[in-house]
Amino acid sequence: MVKAAPNKSIILAKVIGVEKFKSPDIYSARLEIVDSRSVEGYENFLNKSIGKFIDARIFSKKQLVPSEKSLRIALRYEGDESGGMYYGSTEDEQ
Repeated sequence: MVKAAPNKSIILAKVIGVEKFKSPDIYSARLEIVDSRSVEGYENFLNKSIGKFIDARIFSKKQLVPSEKSLRIALRYEGDESGGMYYGSTEDEQ
């Protein structure tokens, strides 16, 4: 299997749905991508995903709740050609 290339994006996203994951500070979230910025030295897998929805595991010390307000989140994709997941942290934890 071929692993995903090193990648990282800084996104603005609306939290559409959220639930606690295995740890108190980790959430399984459904995000609507509002904007995506590249990080120097990394591929940006989300630059063509504006307006689309993704699922991600997000680390946040603050409670993550559905909101119309956009959050700044650093995300990376981990996986291969058979599938994977986006992982990231909110602006406060970067």
